[in-house]
Amino acid sequence: MIPFDYNSPNWRRKRLQILKRDGYMCQHCKRYGKAVPATTVHHIQHADEYPEMAFADKNLISLCEGCHTSMVAANENGTVKIYAAGAAPAAMSLQITKIMTY
Repeated sequence: MIPFDYNSPNWRRKRLQILKRDGYMCQHCKRYGKAVPATTVHHIQHADEYPEMAFADKNLISLCEGCHTSMVAANENGTVKIYAAGAAPAAMSLQITKIMTY
């Protein structure tokens, strides 16, 4: 497995595009009525495991540093499920195998 290059020009462009799409706001905090600036673009399905999804808009979500840290930690212990920007849990079409309790 080749590690994803987070310093590549393609990723830097995509990161800015996703931050702009999400209004530079953390989408997880937004679900709870909080307006927190996003600093990170997170891969819902990890880029190293699913390289074909690495640049797919539906696989990317803007998060604040706190939410990103929490989601990465939860993902590592197998308890996270992240929804794509604007998708309600009942309408989610991505197949994600890990589950998060809100």
